[in-house]
Amino acid sequence: MDNDIEYHVMVDDKKYGSYKLGDLIREIQNGAFDRNVMIWKDGMAEWEYGTEMPELMDHIPSCFALINNQNIGPFKPMELVRKINSGEYDAETMVWKRGMENWVKARELLQTLARIYFKYNKDIEAAECSKLAMGISNNANNQIRSRNTAPPNAKKVIIAVKTNSIANQLADILEPAGYYAAAIVNDGAEAVKIFKEKRNDIDLVFLDLKAPTDGITAITEIIKIDRNARIIVLSYPCQDTSFITEAVKCGAKSYIIVPLFEDAVLKKVTNVMSGAL
Repeated sequence: MDNDIEYHVMVDDKKYGSYKLGDLIREIQNGAFDRNVMIWKDGMAEWEYGTEMPELMDHIPSCFALINNQNIGPFKPMELVRKINSGEYDAETMVWKRGMENWVKARELLQTLARIYFKYNKDIEAAECSKLAMGISNNANNQIRSRNTAPPNAKKVIIAVKTNSIANQLADILEPAGYYAAAIVNDGAEAVKIFKEKRNDIDLVFLDLKAPTDGITAITEIIKIDRNARIIVLSYPCQDTSFITEAVKCGAKSYIIVPLFEDAVLKKVTNVMSGAL
């Protein structure tokens, strides 16, 4: 639990601590340490800026918006995200976060936040940031949404992703390009079952390496059913790259690193479908 973790602070090469999370947040809020102070906790490979650690940045206002030539803020990162989600600001609004050299469009900051959240396994927040960065949807609902009926000649895909918001985002990217979700599930084992039942109708399978039945096992089972199955795995910045290597060895055709961006996803899909790997 975060309350049991001890944090250490480094200022001008001098180390302070240890602190419990709540105590450290109060110290920063009271001005004892700058928001950009370097932080380390057990399990981290190296020191990082406090503004790059979700458990701190989610409690400390560090973002500003430029509205009518006036600096508005500060906001906590997810407060700014919610303002964009609600339509109060849009993805083209100029914003700034402590530690940044220049003002940037909110879209760029959202992409940065997405990568930070994914690194720390905060999948829902990361998916919301990357989705807004792409302008796909302002709906933060984390339920699987109903999909349009596929046209007769549409390509059909299975999406097996642990996080519903990422599954929705992936389906939103694929549908305008002619790829419709025959099934959206959260478990690799369910994906295997559906593929076995509908193998002749399935053109592509997306498998999350973090799904309850791990992606490697699901890939192996699907390839047993059809050794030519087209499988793309989803991985995350915090995952060991050896998982991707193993997935490809087991039969996956390609991989995508979350967060999802439309051009990157569609390029991978086109390459896999055309055999240009």
